Amino acid sequence: MKIKLVIITLGIGLLLAGCITPDKKNAKDKNIKTYLTDLDGDGKKEIVETEDRSITDYLSILSISTVKNKVKETTDSLSVPGKINKVEFPELNRDGTRQIAVYFIGQNSLSNIAVYDTNNNRLFKIFAASSAYGIDTDFGLVSRIKIGKAARYSNPTSFSMDWDNWVWSGNKFILD
Repeated sequence: MKIKLVIITLGIGLLLAGCITPDKKNAKDKNIKTYLTDLDGDGKKEIVETEDRSITDYLSILSISTVKNKVKETTDSLSVPGKINKVEFPELNRDGTRQIAVYFIGQNSLSNIAVYDTNNNRLFKIFAASSAYGIDTDFGLVSRIKIGKAARYSNPTSFSMDWDNWVWSGNKFILD
């Protein structure tokens, strides 16, 4: 009985001192969203997850996993500097592979978009932009990303909204 009491007391002491932290693997403790989609066109769905850590760290985690022999294996993950509020999976090249478009609000309260492609289930960024005025996307026949910006006119105190139009060219987004 004394040994259990000593172990419990030691554990509480280490926890209070910050030497150990409680294990929070339960989905109730984290804001995790899971998406199943075939990113590489092989007919097998990959697992794309976003984990919101913005309450404490103001960042989110984006990860890709596969299932092999009934075991989930995370193949890549990265930090997104803000709170993810939307994820889309456009097929930019119309070749059966899908990219990942992540919309998030950064610590500076700007709207952000980052578009990731995958190669061998590894993530790499192909586009990123921020705007205080809004972001609009159309991943239809011709994929476009519109980034809102302030437009100056001849009167230096007059501002209105304008858009930078980015168009997918087959291997990258170019300013239209």
